[in-house]
Amino acid sequence: MGSNYNMQEIAALQKIGGYDVPLDQWDHYLDHEDLTTDRTKARDLTSPYGSLHFAVGFGEEGDENGDWMTCFDYAELPDGRIVLHAVVNTDSGGYIGDAAYLVVERSEAVSVAIRLVEEALEGVSVNDGEHDAEGWNQTPWYFPCAVASFLGVRPWADLPEDELRKSPGPPEI
Repeated sequence: MGSNYNMQEIAALQKIGGYDVPLDQWDHYLDHEDLTTDRTKARDLTSPYGSLHFAVGFGEEGDENGDWMTCFDYAELPDGRIVLHAVVNTDSGGYIGDAAYLVVERSEAVSVAIRLVEEALEGVSVNDGEHDAEGWNQTPWYFPCAVASFLGVRPWADLPEDELRKSPGPPEI
């Protein structure tokens, strides 16, 4: 999970696990522990494109094959549910936008994260590319493996970050 996220206007509050959790205008959860002093703004809880920590994609603007990437992030809500957030970006196509914003039970988080990566890989192949593991310094399976590690799923919970980053396949659940 990243930390350099933007402050957003609070559009609503939702009681979750005994906390007033703020939401932005798109019903995305904001960080209930990081609010401005006047309590009108809160930091993004997830920001896949802002942190660029987890990514599936290829190319750069100007490449003959173009470019396509999906970035991911996750966070835990006070009641234990997991937010999985994916953003797709193609600089050469002039598009950036949410691919998915899902709130799931802990027991579903790893399998949903795997599905999000599979969908991102389909987007890469449809756009005549393949994931650039060397360029991103991660296999496409880093995101679901990191989610599994965060949730304490073994053996991923015991693996160091560099091994999660280089996982040859999705976590087995």
